[in-house]
Amino acid sequence: MVVVIRKRIRPWLKKLVLLLGTIFLQMIFWGLFLFPPFGQISSGVEDQVQTTRFFLKRPCTEPAEQTESGLREFPVCVWMPKTLPSTPLPVVLYSPGAFGGENANTILCETIASNGYMVLAMSHPYHSISTKLSDGRSIPIDLTFMKDVMTNPHDLPRSAQLSRFRTWVGMQVGDMTFLLDALQNGALPEAVQKNIDARQIFLSGHSLGGAAALEIGRKRASDLKGVIALESPYFCDILDVNDNQFRYVQEDYPLPVLNIYSDALWPRLPNMAGTEY
Repeated sequence: MVVVIRKRIRPWLKKLVLLLGTIFLQMIFWGLFLFPPFGQISSGVEDQVQTTRFFLKRPCTEPAEQTESGLREFPVCVWMPKTLPSTPLPVVLYSPGAFGGENANTILCETIASNGYMVLAMSHPYHSISTKLSDGRSIPIDLTFMKDVMTNPHDLPRSAQLSRFRTWVGMQVGDMTFLLDALQNGALPEAVQKNIDARQIFLSGHSLGGAAALEIGRKRASDLKGVIALESPYFCDILDVNDNQFRYVQEDYPLPVLNIYSDALWPRLPNMAGTEY
């Protein structure tokens, strides 16, 4: 004779197990998403370049953007040819996309530098996943910013979308503008400054960083030679909203622009008329 004893699991225990399981799976998903288990892809030219790093501090009146009282510090990573020529180098200022840091596009920076350029790539505290400052502190990403970017609903009124766009890009425009001014004023570290040809400045960036580069390029075309925009929206060309539609700048962009799009976005561009792209 076989006796089967069934023990009923309490409903609250089922819910607890389900909740803990869901949290565990979410942690695994986001861990793999933010820190994929892949090795660093080689540019193939890393032995042809050298790198260094410095930090800049700019005045900042917005408390949520400050890294210390009244100031905002951000790191800048530098790539340049290992063998420097006798003449100064043209320079590319690079801003990463949302969540990215100064090393977010190392392969691109190494490749550009190996072709005879100086590359200055920055991190943006509170927009980068983590930013390490000169005093050793690490500034984590602003979770509200992260949530807004990842859940940005396209059914929001255009006015609300434009407000978000301007808030997001404003911080990165401020950092990149300060770096550009420091370069033109000869205020960078001597080992970097002396090797830069300030008459040949290009701006570049990915996504949100590219939007910042495009905005500065439109405002300061006489200081620049061109812009390299990697899958970047033209926030700067949106003037305002009329009848829930974006109203755009009509003037031609004043600089040469190299727009680069991924295979994922390129086929969708014809259907994105009237958007930030």
